[in-house]
Amino acid sequence: MIKQTYIWPLLAALVITGTVNAQFLNLDLRIEPELRAEVVKPINFGIVISNSGETKIELGEPNMGIFVLTSFRNQRITVDFNTPNALAHTNPEIEDIIDIKLEYSYVVGEDDYRRSQPVQAETVTLIPNSTKNSSRSSDIWESIYFYVYGSLNVDAIPNGEYLGNIVMNIDYE
Repeated sequence: MIKQTYIWPLLAALVITGTVNAQFLNLDLRIEPELRAEVVKPINFGIVISNSGETKIELGEPNMGIFVLTSFRNQRITVDFNTPNALAHTNPEIEDIIDIKLEYSYVVGEDDYRRSQPVQAETVTLIPNSTKNSSRSSDIWESIYFYVYGSLNVDAIPNGEYLGNIVMNIDYE
């Protein structure tokens, strides 16, 4: 009986010391998307009057549209702009349209239209880190600001709301 009394405390000591030496590892992992697109401000021609002719928004004016792409600095990005040639009335029975012509400029880094370069074609390919306008050399992310501006021509058309969509297809690798 005496031997049994000494064995249990020895086993208990082994079990207790075994759990004291255990290690735990907490892992917190956050997955970021490789690219983010955000409309900062849509282009806004405001209220126009029927048969008023051409209404223009120039680069840098408060009503120009702004959107931003944020991606890895060394990522190759191809942006394809699908721009409407006309705005259609929200009532499908009205076939009148408003002709529209849009232009785009872009700048890498900070939101500054004065440093922007015009987009010459419907498709533009960029690698943000390859430009000299890059703002933060230590950050893995870079932003590309796109500015939308242009004109529309309003003829004698019925009153109402006319809409169109700019579709941007973005490929990245």
